[in-house]
Amino acid sequence: MTTGSASLLPSLSNRVACWLVLAIATLCLPNWGWATEQGPLQPTHSSQTETTSQAGKGSRPALPAGPDASTTTYIVGPEDVITIAVYDNPDLKGEYTVSTDGDIIFPLIGQLEVSGKTVAAIKDELTRLLGKDYLFNPIVSVAVSKYLSKKVKILGNVGKPGVYYLDRPTRLFDLLIKAEGISKQLGKTVTSGQKAQIMRAPPGTKKITTSYVDLHQLLVEGKEEANIYLQPDDVIYIPDTRSFQIIGEVKNSGSFPFEEGITLFKAIALAGGLTEKGSSDNAIIKRMRDGRVTDVKGAMDTVLQPDDTIFIPEVHSFHVVGEVKNPGAFPYEPRLTLMKALVLAGGATKKAAPKNSVIKRVKNGKVKKIEAAMDSLILPEDVIEVPLSFW
Repeated sequence: MTTGSASLLPSLSNRVACWLVLAIATLCLPNWGWATEQGPLQPTHSSQTETTSQAGKGSRPALPAGPDASTTTYIVGPEDVITIAVYDNPDLKGEYTVSTDGDIIFPLIGQLEVSGKTVAAIKDELTRLLGKDYLFNPIVSVAVSKYLSKKVKILGNVGKPGVYYLDRPTRLFDLLIKAEGISKQLGKTVTSGQKAQIMRAPPGTKKITTSYVDLHQLLVEGKEEANIYLQPDDVIYIPDTRSFQIIGEVKNSGSFPFEEGITLFKAIALAGGLTEKGSSDNAIIKRMRDGRVTDVKGAMDTVLQPDDTIFIPEVHSFHVVGEVKNPGAFPYEPRLTLMKALVLAGGATKKAAPKNSVIKRVKNGKVKKIEAAMDSLILPEDVIEVPLSFW
């Protein structure tokens, strides 16, 4: 009996061992990639990261990837068009244009401010508002379908001058490619010292600054520092070897071939003349002197130089209506008071009550009425109403 019982022990041990092996194998099979029901394992990104890192050694750094309609980092602005969809709610899907005030009107929610927010932030806000009062666990998607809020203008000697919209961080070389490059050089290649003009108004200001980029360094030498990043509302001018540019309130702004002795008067004529808002009295000529940009006050007989940039400003005005001797529109001037505005309009009539004058002023798209005193300051485009006296 002892012998028989002892002979059974190995058999039981073997069975237990087999059961353990089978159990372990069953648990491990999915991790070894043998369980086809779960599908193949997804590759990790370690190899991709390593390859990218190695490719970057000894080469120029890659430009940052710009946002597109599928990413969430783009900052939305006025005039952009965004597409919004809510899963299982087809009535909420649509394209929404951002107003000049920076908002959209979305069903159920109403007015929603989106300007200055990323696509991700808009998605989170919609999800929160819809889930709060209307839908259970809404699944919201937001994408930019038209990038219209951030634009630059390129003029001058390029294949396709005009307005281009920025949907990602964009450098000067990228824009030149979109504009089909420099179109003509009067039989010459890009020469050393030939410069592109970048006119830019810093955020929150109306003062235009002008900087220059050496096109030879950018296009021939390939210098990274010449390939500057552009900003919204930049105006880029690519000059010919001998040309000038005129921008502002003219009918056909752009670049024109330079000729010896050409005057400001003829330059305005080549640009089709002034617009209704243009004034040659305040024309400014931006000119390079000793490596610096200087502003030259332009007169009709001012003789231009190669690569001059002429800026024709807009004439601001105000209006006086009602009981004045000469109602109408008048040129605006800084620090203009109500008293001086009435003098410019010929003074009040005998029936007028000038002390009861009202200023109508447009603010945020709405007309606001302001009770004015004689020392009240007038702003451009104000309308002054001088009423009748009831005494």
